[in-house]
Amino acid sequence: MFSSASHPASTIVLPDPGRRPALIVPRIPAMLGVALALLLAVGCGGGDRLESCPRGDRPWRRAVDRASRQGTLEDLERRLEGLAAGHATRWEPQWARGLVALRQRRLEPARAFWRQARELARRQDDAVGIAASSNWLAWTLFQAGELQRAEPLYEEALVAARRAGRRDLEAYALNNLAGLLKATERLAAAGDRLSRAVRLLEATGRPDAAARARFNRATLLYDLGDLRGAEEACREVVEGPVGQVPPSTRASARLVLGSISLAEGHPSEAAEWFEPVLDAEPRLAVRARLGLAEVALLGDDLEAAGALLDRALEEARRESLSVLARKATLLEAEVAASGGHPGRARERLEGLLAAARDSGDVWAEISAGTALARQHRRAGRQTRAIELLEQTVSLFEREGSQLDPTALGLRYLRQRLEPYALLAESLVARAEARGASPPVAEVFRLVEAAHARALRRVLGAAPAGSGLDAILASLPPETAIVNYLVGQEAGVAVVLRRDGARAVVLGGAAGRRAALERYRLALRRPLLSAEARLDPLADFQRDVPAGAALSRWLIAPLAPLLVGARRVLIVPDGELALLPFAALPWPLSGASADGGGYPPFLGQQYEIGRLPLAMVPPPARVVRGPVLLAGNPVDAAGGLPALPRAAEEMRRLAALWSRQGVEPLEGSDLSLGKIAGLDLTRYGIVHFATHAEASSRDPRRTAVLLSGGQRLGLDRIGAWKLDADLVVLSGCRTGDGEVVPGEGVVGLGWAFFRAGARDLVVSLWSVADGAAADEMVLFHQELARGADPVAALARARRAAAGLRPHPAFWAPFVAYLGPEAATCTKRPKN
Repeated sequence: MFSSASHPASTIVLPDPGRRPALIVPRIPAMLGVALALLLAVGCGGGDRLESCPRGDRPWRRAVDRASRQGTLEDLERRLEGLAAGHATRWEPQWARGLVALRQRRLEPARAFWRQARELARRQDDAVGIAASSNWLAWTLFQAGELQRAEPLYEEALVAARRAGRRDLEAYALNNLAGLLKATERLAAAGDRLSRAVRLLEATGRPDAAARARFNRATLLYDLGDLRGAEEACREVVEGPVGQVPPSTRASARLVLGSISLAEGHPSEAAEWFEPVLDAEPRLAVRARLGLAEVALLGDDLEAAGALLDRALEEARRESLSVLARKATLLEAEVAASGGHPGRARERLEGLLAAARDSGDVWAEISAGTALARQHRRAGRQTRAIELLEQTVSLFEREGSQLDPTALGLRYLRQRLEPYALLAESLVARAEARGASPPVAEVFRLVEAAHARALRRVLGAAPAGSGLDAILASLPPETAIVNYLVGQEAGVAVVLRRDGARAVVLGGAAGRRAALERYRLALRRPLLSAEARLDPLADFQRDVPAGAALSRWLIAPLAPLLVGARRVLIVPDGELALLPFAALPWPLSGASADGGGYPPFLGQQYEIGRLPLAMVPPPARVVRGPVLLAGNPVDAAGGLPALPRAAEEMRRLAALWSRQGVEPLEGSDLSLGKIAGLDLTRYGIVHFATHAEASSRDPRRTAVLLSGGQRLGLDRIGAWKLDADLVVLSGCRTGDGEVVPGEGVVGLGWAFFRAGARDLVVSLWSVADGAAADEMVLFHQELARGADPVAALARARRAAAGLRPHPAFWAPFVAYLGPEAATCTKRPKN
């Protein structure tokens, strides 16, 4: 979805996940019509004087730009042919012939010309020629799907551009390389290259090219799920001065903003973004029509949707935009089904599926197969739907195994876990329709196949005791595990108790996201709003219905299976990882908005803990020291707010654990150097009382913040050798990070589990300093009395609620029981 001068941005307009199922749009680098690399052309005026065969790329580029504007490319092509013959040792004429061929959309001749130019430049050791030719040659190989051959050419272009001192050529190569890195799932690296490119382009006085690079970075943020960051970047592009932002880039940014509005459930706003793009070049206008068709579908205006799709499909076929033609066909099937013609919808999807299989287009097959399965589900044909979904999941497993989820691979495929939820729900629904018991073992395997791929990769293998039979045999009678898998259209929960397992249909998140966001905001609002702090009870009561709606969705269907349980261990899925289940209103009979006080909460009835994946929960263990207390930072640069209660928290905890040994690191001692000098394997408890930063753009930018602005990031933490029974992160948003379907939150918790932590306590939102300190002291007091982390946190929550009853102050902390790590030498136990 990268901006291009000669191949405009291929923005994929995504449907609204809150209303209709999201369509899976294949993104395959081999498709010539989809420009994933960034091409930045220099546009300058003036005469060319090409007959003297001037050195360097700039005069030739100016000549090509002028001929393109004047419609005289064929005349220039003849001139360049003669100049190439007359200057056979010079690379510039061949390079310019490649530019002309590209403007004429003749990719094969362009590649041949740039290959010749590169060889001539290398013979002359001309760094400018090597940089300019290798960059374009790499781009053509990228378009042909030859990514392994393209990447070293981009790197060659970068080295040559730096040798020549040409920051503009370096920026162009960085942008194009970012497109390749994005296509090969290295999104963090792509973002880094784009950031460098923007700085270079701004420094060289190229605001138009910088705008393209800024837009490309916005598309990365969009793929990473950071809609706020993407929106901010795209608005900056749209609002940029005329003359400094290319029209195609401005139009592409409008398309992304429309997609964001759709994703957030604002179709009218989305239409306002899409409509101005209808007059843009065909590649962009087709996407605008597809977006407006989505808007019409959401408003049940099937006639308007059909007309828009007819026009979009016609233009897509005329322009050979195969990806967009396929998207239009998928939407046409949705229109047909909504209009009471399910047979017509299935016929179109069958054709699309057959074409995808014939062409070997795996992601198109996944997309069409999932859409067709949805139609069969709606028609009550569960068996056929299951067959299609099993095929789709099998394809996904095969293709997904080639991605590196620890390098953000699954993030790029965030919508493609929907088939798992659809299949799991269909298996349960078919069994119930037949009066049979749901195939719990099969559903459990499916849920776990969708869960925690990256964490399993990090740990090197599945944890011991992660099989269903092993878990059931080891569960204490008063413990329940609830394993969620929730997509947009479908959702299930597998409840595990000592006496067996049950699979329950929940339904998907579509239509419930608003309640989730509303309630999460209500839980935090006194920390964000002075008005809410004036009367926190009245403010909270307004949103109790949203919390009750979440409880009816996530808890009520499971309530009969939780009878007799004292402890509930939750394996959250996706955005549920950011929801503090202990703060859900329960029982619902007490969740009235006019009850005169706060409703009863789930955490008052159960000890709520979490598991990163389904496994035998570790036995309740007594946590012991020695204790590493790290906190109370000082920031010489003044960039971090003071934590006045952190010092008090440190003193009280040091006194509490003094008999078992305490190592304090605070103030200027809270540094990377001091931590590096410690034998971390000797501590049974590691407690951080400091700032933290959570990044939804790239989890590897998530970090614990130390004194002097130093950052303790995921890479450093993951390389530690801990032997800690418990790691506590009492700073702000230490449990936040990036939500990935099937993974939960990718953040600090991953790194500490990788380093050897057994259990972990983190926060889901920015915590009030005094409230955090008080709850952490209460928590440690319970630990010192012999409670395990889940029980200790449950008791601390209840005690903290007695001091400050609003959930903002007692609900943010959650306890994870982690898989046993075998990465370090075990320390002697007290």
